[in-house]
Amino acid sequence: MAGSRQDRPSPNLLDTLYTMRHRQDWLREALVEDDAKPLAFVASARMTDEPVAAGHEMRRALSLDGG
Repeated sequence: MAGSRQDRPSPNLLDTLYTMRHRQDWLREALVEDDAKPLAFVASARMTDEPVAAGHEMRRALSLDGG
């Protein structure tokens, strides 16, 4: 029904979230095994930070800022 509120995410969205969580866990384990260093920006943003500023900092840290 158009405009109706859903109490639960769609099965496709849940499947995507579970798949991404599994991939994230797998990659984390692989990086730990390879002695990868943590990225400095991880956990540096706060809920009170402006989303645009946090995104800019992530792009800068990953050299994706085009500059």
